[in-house]
Amino acid sequence: MTIRLQREKFDAAAEVQRLARGRSDIGAVVTFTGLCRGEENGEPIAALTLEHYPGMAEAEIARHVEAATSRWSLLGVTVIHRHGRITPGEDIVLVVTASSHRHDAFAAAEFLMDYLKTRAPFWKQVEFLADCKTSERKNWVGAKAADDSAAERWTPTPPGATRPNDGMIATAARARPPRKREMNAMIRSLIAPALVLAAAVTTSEAAQVSFYQLPSGSSPHDVAAAADGTVWYSGQGQGIAGHFDPATGKLEKIPLGPGAAPHGVIIGPDGAPWFTEGGQNAIARVDPAPRRSISGACRRNSPAPTSTPRRSTSAA
Repeated sequence: MTIRLQREKFDAAAEVQRLARGRSDIGAVVTFTGLCRGEENGEPIAALTLEHYPGMAEAEIARHVEAATSRWSLLGVTVIHRHGRITPGEDIVLVVTASSHRHDAFAAAEFLMDYLKTRAPFWKQVEFLADCKTSERKNWVGAKAADDSAAERWTPTPPGATRPNDGMIATAARARPPRKREMNAMIRSLIAPALVLAAAVTTSEAAQVSFYQLPSGSSPHDVAAAADGTVWYSGQGQGIAGHFDPATGKLEKIPLGPGAAPHGVIIGPDGAPWFTEGGQNAIARVDPAPRRSISGACRRNSPAPTSTPRRSTSAA
């Protein structure tokens, strides 16, 4: 198994040779190479930029590669994913699967690509071309509904499971991670284990997972757990710092200013959350007590936060 995340270009043919060299047990090798298109939704682009979390991204990809090898009879897997700024025509991702027979190699390659397109911890920013009428602009984009549907075919929802509705907490037994647009993967990975332990769930085939549905358009990108049991998240789609209490369902949305597009979030030693603020090219800190946004070296008060009561409903 080979997994690499890199800025530099890769040589697909060389990677295939490296995987199959000296092997007489391999009867099929399937390769998929994803390229950067020159347009997004019909508009020409100059480039796209891919960001990721070092360490976590490799671990998540490795976890899904292991799932593929346990599901299909594979003799080798290579996954290479580029990050940074990529221009149209350049390679983005390479998936190579090897098996004794073509069926397993094809299926595993499709499985891994569906995962990489929808659930891998990568974030894509599209840089559109400027012309005489418009200035250059950059948009962060999420997974497409068609990609989500393709990924769902590998792990169907168990009978009796429910999907969360906006404004409520739904709990259901699932054997797969939920769709990216339903819930941020970071919230799931931090909160779900604690809830499972607290509820003393007995051994079963599917873990008990709780879904915390955020308001439509939130587009959460990162989350950090505070010492008091609450969580802070970056709501990139709304330009906010979100503060959520799983125990009460209370949600605060703290605006970070015009053009805000927060990404990563960590909790400082004093309990204050820090956000990487790509939209304003700054680092933002939110004082927990007065809920004041401090960006870069210039301190300024943010608009008054809004509180949204959340009703907790347990789904059967």
